[in-house]
Amino acid sequence: MDEIPLPFAIIIAATVLAMGIVVAALIVARGLASGTQAQSQPAPFFPMPSSLPPLLPVALPVEPSGIAVDADTPLEVGSRVLADWNGIWWRAQVIGLESGGRVRVHYLGWEDRWDETVPRSRLQVDLSDSLGDG
Repeated sequence: MDEIPLPFAIIIAATVLAMGIVVAALIVARGLASGTQAQSQPAPFFPMPSSLPPLLPVALPVEPSGIAVDADTPLEVGSRVLADWNGIWWRAQVIGLESGGRVRVHYLGWEDRWDETVPRSRLQVDLSDSLGDG
């Protein structure tokens, strides 16, 4: 088996070391970001809270209602819904109706920067709204 020339081995070792430093820096940066967000509202990176949960109860995950919002479900600006974000259900409010049946939602208890446009397939009826629980 041939030996790897020394300059080539140094380049490979330096590349591996640099990649390790970058990965470690990303891990540390993510940890620092979640620690500073605990004083305000956390970034919904895992919706949403992979760090600390939000302080407002309305911003916590909820159980899905099981009642899908389909093309025939009447929605208007201000309607309360449940929105799926990465497999977790959150209370949301319709803030816009867009073409193609897409719906702009605001996650209750979260900053406006987390508003997003979603297909109706990611929405369910929020039963707590009709029961006066929300």
